[in-house]
Amino acid sequence: MSESDGLQPSRRAFLRGGALLMAFTLMPVARRVLADTEVDTLGTVVLAPDLPGSLRTNPFLDAWIRIGADGITVYTGKVELGTGVKTALLQIAAERLQVPAAAINLLTADTALTPNEGYTAGSHSIFDSGTALYNAAAQVREMLVDAAARSWQVEAALLATHNGVIEGPAGQRMSYADAVKHVDVHQYAKAQSPAMAAADFKLIGHSLPRLDIPAKVSGGAAFVQDIRLPGMLHARVIRPPRPGCTLQVFDEASIETLAGVVKVIRDGNYLAVIARDEWQAIKAMRRASEVAQWSAGDAIPEATHIHDLLKHLPSRRYPISNTGTPGTPGHTRFQARVTKQYLMHGSIGPSCAVAWFKDGMLTVWTHTQGVYPLRAGIAEMLGLPPERVRCIHTEGSGCYGHNGADDAAADAALIALRVPCACPARRCASNGCASRKIFGSRTARRWSPRSTPASARGVCRTGPTNSGPPRTTNASSTPGACCRHACSPGPSPQRHRCRSPSLKAMEIATPSRSTT
Repeated sequence: MSESDGLQPSRRAFLRGGALLMAFTLMPVARRVLADTEVDTLGTVVLAPDLPGSLRTNPFLDAWIRIGADGITVYTGKVELGTGVKTALLQIAAERLQVPAAAINLLTADTALTPNEGYTAGSHSIFDSGTALYNAAAQVREMLVDAAARSWQVEAALLATHNGVIEGPAGQRMSYADAVKHVDVHQYAKAQSPAMAAADFKLIGHSLPRLDIPAKVSGGAAFVQDIRLPGMLHARVIRPPRPGCTLQVFDEASIETLAGVVKVIRDGNYLAVIARDEWQAIKAMRRASEVAQWSAGDAIPEATHIHDLLKHLPSRRYPISNTGTPGTPGHTRFQARVTKQYLMHGSIGPSCAVAWFKDGMLTVWTHTQGVYPLRAGIAEMLGLPPERVRCIHTEGSGCYGHNGADDAAADAALIALRVPCACPARRCASNGCASRKIFGSRTARRWSPRSTPASARGVCRTGPTNSGPPRTTNASSTPGACCRHACSPGPSPQRHRCRSPSLKAMEIATPSRSTT
């Protein structure tokens, strides 16, 4: 993958090419609505709480769809993690625009171009982004048809659309690209969209070849590891053997003389090597690991004692509900403890990111689950304004929950301030350790098949984070939160298809309310 492949479409081409200008966060109408906002469960600002799906957080139609002389471009803030979401979202948009799927260029999460939909997590992509595209596409099509009807002075109900062309009763024809010249699409979406019967669906509910598969099975440029930029170098980071270690002694000269090594970076306890090709970087990393001397660091408990350790860590209790008088005659107490074992993601390739700092702009290609939260984190870490950091999602080779994508992106960004680089994580760093978790739940209730808990408390000890003391998570209000690593940037949404251990603990403690 070349530089131009990774950056397409360019901002200049984007701004030049279409009649629908996606300036939804900059224009006066958008600025006025930011005064009174709330934040949803994925961490994005809610601008229009009455709209469906992600239109709540990105209510302007031109945030989702652009039509111009160069065709139709659809934008989503969700990312492809191997589940086929990109293809499904394309089907939804094409169905409601009534154009062939091949007529649409679908762009996924890019902080310079796409709406902010927070994280791709919790089975929310179709529910949030799919719903937004379903409604936005229908409303844009309706506006185009109305524009043609006004131009021809006929009723809109008499017009039909086919393959991106509006057709009139007297044989008139107008392309979407021509119709959009008479439409201002920078406006709020409506709460209600034109109806479409399921029986009329030609794409939704029908099989469509996956967009992401051909390059993956043909050796094409499919993953972030395939990106190649002009003058790109390869980096590896040398990690300490355990938390709390400090770098005591390191012979930089012995590493700088190795074949292909361009630079050795030492910044406090941060240590990285940069080389001209990946194998040279790997060999330099191995040698650097041998010569680096670290302090003892924090003691790591034995695996057999980890749950006892977690049990005695500081914790907080969160009441779920408190009705009635628990403990009075007729109430029965239930208590349960659930532990979660280490589950290795086992991705076929380690986490990786590519970063390039040029003309004061830092661009990061990453397989993160949330480009906007990552941009905020990188900007804060480096002391850069967020608008000077661009995160572009590029697929990785697997994601089964939170992985090391954000950490690899942070490494690449830090190193890119010195040289443009690719920074894959080591497999042992990705799979060698994880946080352990213990969940508890206690209820007191009057026994009845239809009763609700009279009193319930849940606690989740997530184990040590990447910095700071161990923390606890509210296991009751965010049942999906404990599905993610302790160092994840925020809770998972409450609409969660997976059965989290915290939820299971509560179900065990209230047996008549348990579900399968």
